Amino acid sequence: MSSVKALRRDEPSDTDVLDLQAMSLEPKSPTRRGDVPLDISPRHEALASILSPIELLPDELLGEIMVLAVKRPTLNLITVLVKREASAVDVMSLCEVCYRWRQIALRTPQLWIRHFLPLTTRDSRQLSLTGTAMFFERSAPFPIHARLHSLGKALAPALNVLSRVAHRWKSLAIESVAAEFEAAALAQIPAGRLDGLAELRLTLLNPEIFQCPNSGVFQSAPRLRDLTISMWDAPHTVPMPWAQLTQLSLKCGSPQACLDILVQCHNIVSAKVHTKQWAEVDVSIGATVSLKHLELLEIDMQICSSGDHLSPFLQRLHLPSLKSLSLALALALPVDYEWFVSWLTPALTLFLTRSKELENLELSHCIFAYDIPEVLWFTPSLTRLQFVDDDSVVDDDFFDALRYSESDSTHLAPKLETLDLMHMNVGVELGEFSLGQMIRSRWWSDDELLAMAAPPGVVRLKCVKMGRWIDDDLPPFTQGFNETLRVYRSQGLDIRGF
Repeated sequence: MSSVKALRRDEPSDTDVLDLQAMSLEPKSPTRRGDVPLDISPRHEALASILSPIELLPDELLGEIMVLAVKRPTLNLITVLVKREASAVDVMSLCEVCYRWRQIALRTPQLWIRHFLPLTTRDSRQLSLTGTAMFFERSAPFPIHARLHSLGKALAPALNVLSRVAHRWKSLAIESVAAEFEAAALAQIPAGRLDGLAELRLTLLNPEIFQCPNSGVFQSAPRLRDLTISMWDAPHTVPMPWAQLTQLSLKCGSPQACLDILVQCHNIVSAKVHTKQWAEVDVSIGATVSLKHLELLEIDMQICSSGDHLSPFLQRLHLPSLKSLSLALALALPVDYEWFVSWLTPALTLFLTRSKELENLELSHCIFAYDIPEVLWFTPSLTRLQFVDDDSVVDDDFFDALRYSESDSTHLAPKLETLDLMHMNVGVELGEFSLGQMIRSRWWSDDELLAMAAPPGVVRLKCVKMGRWIDDDLPPFTQGFNETLRVYRSQGLDIRGF
């Protein structure tokens, strides 16, 4: 080792390198395992160590290998390759190999980037503020992903360290923090230094947090585009730069607050709302608001009264660019209250007349199966329909309405490719004839399509998913029908659940 250190101070000459290369070509006398050949001097041993392949790599390339090594993919519980976050222990281990490796690691800021900071001990019970500050310093100038999760009294010192590099925050998450510490946490976030913040995740418990003096700190984040906020008892007014957001996920117990927030998001592209039913029947809706950029809207609502539910959203919003719509109703548990779900179909059909670009429609427990054909008349661009309703039976009329006929002047859902009824109650009223006729009318093999003089008036189905509840009164499909389905599968149609 001493000779190696001496050679590191005195780099090998060209002659040394040539001597070592020449010796590697000479035949060696046989030796026992563990013996050192007699013709190799200690100096040449040291040279061999220095001139090993990994020592000949350029510093930049070795640094890239280090980054890949600590972020190697691993197998998760279902044996799927997933990207693994760089472990702080792995990074520190690289620094302990030798002097050169340590210097390369210190000059490779990508090696010190972690998701998320601050650091914790191996058992995740204690913060390592010294280690966190070190990773902040060595990862500069790259962005920081800060996450404050399940912290109590340790929240203040953690934020004290994080706030020093607030100008590098790319994402910030404050989740599962004790309610009594939330206001103090918000007060420590430095205003005017969030120029790089693009993503914000807030899971809050204290409804008075947005009344503290520093509650508007995020309004000065010019690049904030993605916001997730979960606060069931949120106040009616939440200070955020709503107009500049493009992604919003909102969980709030006040449907009126959710609707009022949504109409302020003039540049929103994707919006997901989880709320509960209005307590009153007649809701003050307000003027219709056009959100020209919104492409995805998901509303998940708890039914807990007899008031209005999804209609105010559908009546107030004009979404000309909407591509995907998901509407879901679910009873809030425990069910110890009087509840009622009003008829949604009129409001939904009126809404769809203003969203002609809709391609994906997911409806869960909000309309009946016999209303689906009426709704589909207003979805000329629809390619995928998913319908979930345990209490509504899909019968022959449903599939008769979807059956394509060349003689018809207009066609229901002409671009429909995927029909997903996997979570439906396909009951005793369904006969395989109507189902088979619907599939046959919208499916053609490649050879059949090529033989047509003109293309059909609807696109070919790609996938049909159907669920059948186990019931003694529900007879299985006949052997002939199952054989027909197998032929469709062999031709390329994805059929599931039969």
